[in-house]
Amino acid sequence: KLKNMYLRIKDVLKEQNATAKELAERVGISRENITNIINEKSKPAFDTLVKISEALNVPLSELFSDSQKTTFVCPNCGAKLELKRKED
Repeated sequence: KLKNMYLRIKDVLKEQNATAKELAERVGISRENITNIINEKSKPAFDTLVKISEALNVPLSELFSDSQKTTFVCPNCGAKLELKRKED
């Protein structure tokens, strides 16, 4: 469901050690607009999402994630970690 989806732009920026200001410049929109998109205060148009994915050099699908995500990126080393259910 879309209501369980959220934009992962903030996560991708952290993974790439990039800033909202840098992303705004690459996409060609104001820092305020990109910050509102990142913080989900505004919904970007599809073409803006495409530009964001291109600026971040990630597939468009990587900008979206289910709230039940099981893969996380370690903030210290950058390793991708997969959560698994504990076996009884």
